[in-house]
Amino acid sequence: MSSPYVPRTAFPPPGTTLAAAIHPRARPLVLRRPLDEDRRAELARVLEALPPSGCLTGLTGAEVRGWWSLPVPDGVPVFAAVPETAPHPERRGLVVTRHAVPPVVEAREALRVGSPGEVLLGCWDLCLLDLVVLVDGALGVGEDLAEMVATARLRRRGAPLLRQALLLADTRAESLWEVVNRVFHVAVGVDVVPQHPIALADGTTAYADLWLRGTRRLHEYDGAHHLDREQQRRDLRRGRLLVGQGYERNGYTSHDLLGRTRDLLRDIDVALGREHDPRRLRFWEAQLQHSLLTPAGRARHAERWARASQGRSGRRAERPRGHDEPLTPPYAA
Repeated sequence: MSSPYVPRTAFPPPGTTLAAAIHPRARPLVLRRPLDEDRRAELARVLEALPPSGCLTGLTGAEVRGWWSLPVPDGVPVFAAVPETAPHPERRGLVVTRHAVPPVVEAREALRVGSPGEVLLGCWDLCLLDLVVLVDGALGVGEDLAEMVATARLRRRGAPLLRQALLLADTRAESLWEVVNRVFHVAVGVDVVPQHPIALADGTTAYADLWLRGTRRLHEYDGAHHLDREQQRRDLRRGRLLVGQGYERNGYTSHDLLGRTRDLLRDIDVALGREHDPRRLRFWEAQLQHSLLTPAGRARHAERWARASQGRSGRRAERPRGHDEPLTPPYAA
C-alpha cells in the first residue's frame, strides 16, 4: 500500500537527500538482538537442506541480523532465497523464493543470510509501516545505508516499497515503538524531529523522542521500562527540567498508537493550532489493518503464509522485469 505522503517518482526525488543520510546517528548504536542457540541450530538445519548459494531472507533474515523484532503469528515459516536454477527442498514451514539473479549472501551468526537490502526485499509482502520499522532497526545496528539504497534501485519485487520505506527512514530512533510513533506523526502531516537534543539547566542533555517543529511540544513513547522505580525518578526529574524550560511533554503507549489514534490526532491538532480533521487518519488506519503490530494484520499474514508454506506451493519465483538491471536514470542519493 503506497503512502500519499511519499513521492512515487525519482528516488530520492531530485534535489533531496535521504533523511537517514542527512542525519547520521550521533548516539551509540542499538545492540543487535542475539539469536538463541536452539533457534540458530534450527536455522542451520534448514540451510543444510538448501544449496550453498541459498540464504535466509525476509523476516528470518532480519531475525538473524539482530534487527528489531516485529510480533509474528504462531507458525510463521522460515523465509529463504535461492537462485532460480538451484534445487531446493519442498517442506512445510519453509517459503523459498527463487531469484533470476543469485541473492547476495553474507555470514552472520554462523549462518548464511542475505545482505540487508536482500533481506528487506524479502519482506515485500509487509506493509510500509512494518518495513520502515525494519529499515530503522537495520540502520540502528549499523547496517550499510548505501547498500540498501543500491538494492532499492533494482528492478526487483519489493523494490518500490523499499524505496518508500527508505524515504521515511531515520537513523536516530532508539526503539521499535519510537519508529511507530514517528511514522504516525508523519502520516497525519506533522513535521517532527526525532531524538531532538535539549540542553537542560543541570548541564545534561535530554533527547526527546519527537519534537513537533515550531512548537514547545515533545511527544514521546512511554514503554514498560518507564514503570521501573529508578527510571520513574529519572523521568520525573527530567520532566521537571523540561517544564522549567517551557516544554510540554506528552507520553504515549503502544495502546494509544494502535487504538486511540483519534485522541492523539486531536492532541496534535490542538498543539499545532489547526482544524481537527479525522480524514488525516485514513492512511494510518489502512496500514494498521495490514501491520504485524495488530491482531488483524497478523491474522492476514498468518493465512497468507500458511498457504505459501504448504510444500510445493511454498515455492515463489521472482521474475522481475529486467531482472536486476538498475533503474534509469541513476538517481543521486
